[in-house]
Amino acid sequence: MDHTIKPLAMRVYFIAVAEMNRIGHAEFAPGALGSALGTVDARTGEMAPVHPVTLSKAIKQAKGWGLISEDSSARCLVIPAYAAQKGSNGTGFCRHHGVRVRDLSPVPTE
Repeated sequence: MDHTIKPLAMRVYFIAVAEMNRIGHAEFAPGALGSALGTVDARTGEMAPVHPVTLSKAIKQAKGWGLISEDSSARCLVIPAYAAQKGSNGTGFCRHHGVRVRDLSPVPTE
């Protein structure tokens, strides 16, 4: 992930799209999202994870912009159904939210 992309809310969205499964969920182990979105410490050259409070604010901002669903968290970022479409690659379930492909109702057509 390119740590130079600003604001952090956009990086949250990009990683959600890159990591989402067939149902638009991108699950992360505890602390993994903050680590993945971390920045390089210019002094030491080591990766520093995003502080949890900063990450929470970025997730809130991405929700406010409509980039991710309101039920998103640092454990699972959810792309809105109207924007998420993925082929057969990836899982069809989310352990964090407890949903599977067969549990989802079809989107009504107009």
